[in-house]
Amino acid sequence: MDRLFESPVKAWLICWLSLAVGSWIMFWLGRIFGSKILKWIVGSEKAEKYATYLGKAKFVLPLILLVPVFPDDIVCLGAGLSN
Repeated sequence: MDRLFESPVKAWLICWLSLAVGSWIMFWLGRIFGSKILKWIVGSEKAEKYATYLGKAKFVLPLILLVPVFPDDIVCLGAGLSN
């Protein structure tokens, strides 16, 4: 039985898949439950702030996800609210 960290490719693949699945789940939670869940998780003020950023930055969403300052899960949740 080999270990996870003996193969960097295997570790990277597991990490990337879990990140992709988590982002997909947050996106669809945003689609299904709407702004209620975003306001519940981050609060009303931050929810409006994130909605403003995503409204202006529809085409740069992949760049926002690369910036380590923004929480990726919340950004994906907010992206689920966009058109």
